Amino acid sequence: AMWAVMMTAMMLPSIVPVLLRHRRPVRVACGYFVVWIAAGAAVYLPGIAVAACAMRWPAFARLVPIGTGFAIAAAGAVQLTRWKARALEHCREPACCALGRRPGPRQAWRDGLDLGLHCTTCCAAPMAVLLVAGVMDLFVMTVLAVAITAERLAPWPRVVPRAFGACALAIGAVLIAVAP
Repeated sequence: AMWAVMMTAMMLPSIVPVLLRHRRPVRVACGYFVVWIAAGAAVYLPGIAVAACAMRWPAFARLVPIGTGFAIAAAGAVQLTRWKARALEHCREPACCALGRRPGPRQAWRDGLDLGLHCTTCCAAPMAVLLVAGVMDLFVMTVLAVAITAERLAPWPRVVPRAFGACALAIGAVLIAVAP
């Protein structure tokens, strides 16, 4: 439930323009957020397992900071790829989600599911940072929500993901360097 509320708060600003242009925005939003909730459910059990291992085995717990650094650095590297640039081009395209058509309720739902699936894939790197840096950390959530929204809506489509990637690489490197 917390994931659903958090994802809605984080991702809504970035899809508002699509929803405002769609003829059935509520159905699209429902389909979109169902995918995000499913993504949260998919990472929930592995997250609990990692937390349990860290609490049970001190040797594993000592690896968590360096693992966090590597995960954040990897997320930064993904942000710098051509794949990410192409994925963002799709996100920024105004013609996504049946715009210009008169979709029925089922099609609007499918549009939301498609948009959600594409969005969760495109946002995998920022979400990985969220998962390792603190899922319920308000500062991390805010920074990532601003970065994701800027990736999609800012007038310079390549600057934001590259800046985010460079920052994540630097933060990951520092975390790896200072890990015990």
